[in-house]
Amino acid sequence: WRSSITQPPILAWGVWENYQANPNKEHLMFATERLAKYLQWDMRNRDQNGNGLMEWFIEENEDCRSGESGMDNSQRFDEALLLDAVDFSVFAALDMEYLAKMYTELGELANAEYWQKESKNLSAAIHDTLWNENAGFYLDRKMNGEFSPIQAVTGFLPLLLEDFPTERLPRLVDAYQDETRFNTVLPIPSVALNTPNYSTDMWRGATWINMNVLVAMGFEKQGRVDLAKDIRVKTLAAVKKYYEQTGVIYEFCDALDQRPPYACDRKGPREE
Repeated sequence: WRSSITQPPILAWGVWENYQANPNKEHLMFATERLAKYLQWDMRNRDQNGNGLMEWFIEENEDCRSGESGMDNSQRFDEALLLDAVDFSVFAALDMEYLAKMYTELGELANAEYWQKESKNLSAAIHDTLWNENAGFYLDRKMNGEFSPIQAVTGFLPLLLEDFPTERLPRLVDAYQDETRFNTVLPIPSVALNTPNYSTDMWRGATWINMNVLVAMGFEKQGRVDLAKDIRVKTLAAVKKYYEQTGVIYEFCDALDQRPPYACDRKGPREE
């Protein structure tokens, strides 16, 4: 049995981080061919319009329109449309870059050059196609060229890219500090506060620990160490608070901190 869906492509990133701690080239040699095939599969099967950007598979399940994205029930997918996805594309560009690093480490320079080029092309496409100047934010884009109206936490992920246009940083800082969008008691909500049907139901508004880690890394990469620290301090405070109360580390919390994590909905109201 094999899964019919993929997952966020972050395996090469993980392998490279492990290599930094345990520099075993045999491990890299084992991983590179498999990681390359993984990315090639995404390139063949998750780019229906051929523009180089990645699109998550859309399911018929109304409670889980895109399980492979990991953001199952986000408003991003309510229309059940294919989207050139900010997060998928950023993850893929980063993994291509890490794969290039591995091939360089192994002395396979032709492969390293190939994946470095693919990474740069995809990263450039993200900046050229998914940046919405009016919103001052990165947005998913429909196959007809229209931008999705949903501003999600994923719009901060291009901060992780090497070629992030620094002139856009103030706009993303503004988004983070905007109390009508992402400046919540516990940042960063998975979708902006002014999103239709905003709630504490998983990816429909709640704050997720994994996304906070990534956005904090992005702001730090672009020199806004203050914002990275703000995210980390507030996130860890929430984790500590609810761990001390319940003995549990929760993966998501109410961004407004009005409901404890165990009272937040999960694809519908909780059963009492």
